[in-house]
Amino acid sequence: RLVLTKGTEGIRTYATLSHCWGDAKGLTTMKSTLDQHIKGIVFQDLPKSFQEAITVSRSLGLPYLWIDSLCIIQDSNSDWERESQHMQDIYAHATLNIPADAATDSTIGEDMTVNKPGDVHAARGGCLVLDTHGLSHIPRDSPAEEHVLRRRAWVLQERTISRRILHFCKYELA
Repeated sequence: RLVLTKGTEGIRTYATLSHCWGDAKGLTTMKSTLDQHIKGIVFQDLPKSFQEAITVSRSLGLPYLWIDSLCIIQDSNSDWERESQHMQDIYAHATLNIPADAATDSTIGEDMTVNKPGDVHAARGGCLVLDTHGLSHIPRDSPAEEHVLRRRAWVLQERTISRRILHFCKYELA
């Protein structure tokens, strides 16, 4: 369910989700849906990226997850103006940011699980790539589509302000 707060005051442990809206219009909060979202949102009605981020947040003991498309009333200019002024605080005070790096829209999901069979490999020199935030563990020959968030300008703020980022990538959990 959507929980109304006054900024980040009173809520000390929460995660944020960075995601690409893409062409598929995922679930959003509108003036007409605000009251219903406060009462509750059926988990199965959420886009796959949201479901996975909620599952990860809960498994880490984080009771709240901030998602822009749900936490900002999308058809309210006044709410968007007010909330956008607090974005830096939202990301800076979050315990963790969960980016859906490869998902081209919120319906695709990220397969945010770590119990897949296979070998575990440590990232070494051949896999490190300099990006706008420092070092990344994305293999050099990795297709660009896998990391769609890296092509989004607004993600730079989310990446640089967040204290911790948990990436669920094809090649690693970083």
